[in-house]
Amino acid sequence: MMIRRSRAFAVLVMAIACALAAVAAAPTVLAGASSRTTTPHATKTLTVWLGGSFGYATPGTTTLTWVKDLITAFQSQHPGVHVKYSLLPTDNAMMIAELDAAFTSGHVPDVLANFSGSFTEIFEPELVNLHKFITPAFYKSMNSWSMSCANYQCKNGAAAIYGVPIDMYAYLLYYNKALFAKAHISSPPKTYSDLYKDCTALKGKGILPIADGDASGYTTSNFFDEGIASYLTTKQVLELSQGKLKWTNSSIVDTFAAIAKLRKMSCVPANASTTDQTDGTNPFTIGRAAMVEMYPQMVPAFEKSLGKKLGLAPLPSVANGAVYPSIAAGSADSWNIPRGSKNQTLAWEFVSLASNYHLGLLEQQLVGYPSTNDQALAHVSNSYVEAGAKLAERGKIPMVDDVIKNALSLDLYKECALIFAGLVSPQAGAAALQQEATSIP
Repeated sequence: MMIRRSRAFAVLVMAIACALAAVAAAPTVLAGASSRTTTPHATKTLTVWLGGSFGYATPGTTTLTWVKDLITAFQSQHPGVHVKYSLLPTDNAMMIAELDAAFTSGHVPDVLANFSGSFTEIFEPELVNLHKFITPAFYKSMNSWSMSCANYQCKNGAAAIYGVPIDMYAYLLYYNKALFAKAHISSPPKTYSDLYKDCTALKGKGILPIADGDASGYTTSNFFDEGIASYLTTKQVLELSQGKLKWTNSSIVDTFAAIAKLRKMSCVPANASTTDQTDGTNPFTIGRAAMVEMYPQMVPAFEKSLGKKLGLAPLPSVANGAVYPSIAAGSADSWNIPRGSKNQTLAWEFVSLASNYHLGLLEQQLVGYPSTNDQALAHVSNSYVEAGAKLAERGKIPMVDDVIKNALSLDLYKECALIFAGLVSPQAGAAALQQEATSIP
């Protein structure tokens, strides 16, 4: 991956050194974005808080490399401006609590990166409606806007927009081709019936079928997001978020039950329910587990470890007879500007740069997420990122936890953890979610 990084960063530095001459030659790179400043800003600090997927920008990660490359590029364009970044908690409940306290106190950053959907919606009154910055050309140069618009309806850019999407994704099944071959499995599972059969075959060869870490409930929630796509339409997902479809619906209970069966069959490690989500990927990364469910951000690590043994596929369908693949997808993260930002114009220039072609290419190559910049998406160089992008573009419905009320998302993670651990039945977990949904204003 270092070879790809050096090539991508060299392209970016060249563009900066030439005063973005390459950008001028390719209008869609910064189409509609604010132009580069021609005079230095007075010495000031631009504060950036990184949450969502970028909360994982810790030392040694390719995500941090991307963040630092972005900051270097921005500071080279804005002499006298210092970008100060900090990471928000990766635990969603803690992250929301910290942001809530910040907005209540008025101590907010200039730029905020956060999950799209309900994790942005909850703070809409505190965020800048970006219409005053976003031109039609800029809007058309990007994809996956819906989770950043008011009521998740962008109306071709006419609706209020509270964030600029950074990346797109679907939760996918990564598998080890060599371990599949050892168990005489010719292709990834398309249904949960296939998955159970593969689990039995792999265990018969002494291979851990699925790496899993579900202490937070996030992994089971990811399985649920993709599994329910074989039952529900976008209209029904929105009805679920509005209370018009009950959580006790048989399709929801059946999806929970299908996922919980993986633990009952010992397809996952015995300690899965007490292991952190990211730590749970370790058996797959080191080649001991045959499969893992994950988001695209893990592609660089998986590819570095497994090389050509790495395979990628949609997660299997739960509903019998469902058209495979049935995919839930959307934007993973978005850039937001708080109303309390003291440097809103400068903040937009930061967001504009972060959304351009060069940074989109760099994110794809370093982080593994497909870019929301259409021009960058058209030039994906990594085959795994490209495959993930094509699957995400086929997304049938939005992620459930992206569109339900934020407080209910946190309840969903809790119930998912309990269901998967066998501490409550799928029926009881669904009933609890229904009761919680009814109690939330």
